[in-house]
Amino acid sequence: TLTLSNTVASLASRAIDVLAGATLDVSPNRVTPFAILSGQTLTGAGTVKGPVRLSAGATLSGGTASEPAVLTIDGDLTLDANSTLLFNMLSGTYSRIHVTGDLILPATANLTVNGAALPDAEGQTFLTWGGSLSMPGRTVWTVEGERNPLVVIKHDAQALTLSYLRGTLISVR
Repeated sequence: TLTLSNTVASLASRAIDVLAGATLDVSPNRVTPFAILSGQTLTGAGTVKGPVRLSAGATLSGGTASEPAVLTIDGDLTLDANSTLLFNMLSGTYSRIHVTGDLILPATANLTVNGAALPDAEGQTFLTWGGSLSMPGRTVWTVEGERNPLVVIKHDAQALTLSYLRGTLISVR
């Protein structure tokens, strides 16, 4: 476990990788969320304890392209507009972000599918949460990936799931 004091708002590193079994504890006396800034990537298979905010231009991923995994945010997660979730797929293994607290989604978010054609991701859950979901207005996702067809992000019982259809519109309602 690496515990950061309440004076540390973010880390200077471009890549923050929380390894399996490890915990990055950003919760001590924290009133505002720990910031993942533009140009930074938070990845891993461990746990980030405390509220996290993904700023515009920042990326969040469960595991890496070569090792998809589940990254747990033990607290609330806020995604700012134009932040990116990276969904890794490799040989039938899929990455996922699990949030134990509340999830706040922006009006515009980016989802990048890495490692396979989007139809291979059909029905795969990439984000789950244990608290409430807040979506100010209508959240529209921009999805990037190989052979980018219509991908609908389904909101079902505290999970966001990829669904494959042909077309051009992506949305969560």
